Amino acid sequence: GGNFTTQAGHCDNPPVEDCQTFFGGACDNGTKCKLPNNKIGQCVVKCQGEYENGLGKKWKDANYMKFYNDGKVNFPYLSDGMWFMTQHKRWGLLKEDVDYAAIAKQMNQIDLYKQAATQAKVPLPASAMRTVNFMDGGVWDGKDPKAYAAGFKIKV
Repeated sequence: GGNFTTQAGHCDNPPVEDCQTFFGGACDNGTKCKLPNNKIGQCVVKCQGEYENGLGKKWKDANYMKFYNDGKVNFPYLSDGMWFMTQHKRWGLLKEDVDYAAIAKQMNQIDLYKQAATQAKVPLPASAMRTVNFMDGGVWDGKDPKAYAAGFKIKV
């Protein structure tokens, strides 16, 4: 135990006792999570990618909660910054479309991150853009943020 947050590779596949330590702050006496209807064992298996929907369906997910994932978790993806702005447009926080990529580049400071990651020997992804498949079937790839922001059925 105790290595959960200190060893990068260890963070993505921690032993059960480290998951219990990590989730212990959300649990009473280490047995019942403060989240409704969750026991510590349920928190632990989610930490290891094992899920159950409460209706009897169980599955192992390769994309479980990860804290490092060979540097991919921490990388300030340009596409992620752009996505957040599309949500601001969707909900009326941005009144007009903007240059999503240019603003995200300024905010994310990817070059600065790359310098620090290189010094720390953290692997870098091949691209600052990534595709995300949402559980509602939507896909975000950053290629056309204006059309994406305008394409929601529910928006302000």
